[in-house]
Amino acid sequence: MQITNISCFVIETDHPPHPFRWRNGLPGSGDGTPLDRRPLQAVLRMETDEGITGAIEIEAGQKHALAAMSLTERRLKALIGENPLNTERLWKRIWEIDRVEEMPMTHLGLVDLLAWDIKSKKANMPLWQMLGGYDPAVKVYASTVTWNTMAEYERHIHHCIDVGFTAFKLHAWGDAREDAAL
Repeated sequence: MQITNISCFVIETDHPPHPFRWRNGLPGSGDGTPLDRRPLQAVLRMETDEGITGAIEIEAGQKHALAAMSLTERRLKALIGENPLNTERLWKRIWEIDRVEEMPMTHLGLVDLLAWDIKSKKANMPLWQMLGGYDPAVKVYASTVTWNTMAEYERHIHHCIDVGFTAFKLHAWGDAREDAAL
């Protein structure tokens, strides 16, 4: 199997439908794109000569989307002809590219994610199972944004309990007394 193309599509997306904030003083939802403009997001595809395609979306934001597009055009095309099943070799190639490129840390694994998507499709097996997982059920917890009032936290937690959550992660205000009460 050989990689025949790696492409990046930068698309406009929507602002988060439910704006939120984190602890007091930290930015919240969105990437800072003004509300009168649409945020950008990148979608990467790795195509093979066997017709199997790997695809991923990367985090929204103009900075990351445009960096992924630039990286794909200037560096990742060098991987055409490589075998996507040889993930260790691809990782070493990306490591060498990074020594020249100094790409954003979050982009170091892009090719790895694409290749593992192809590997799982080639094996006709979900990735979690291919990596050794045996149980499709995973224990989870509900997480909050930073609500303005205690009543909003309580409403959210009661809703989560109603749908089956038994553990919670609270994003509090950042004030020790208020957070302790929460």
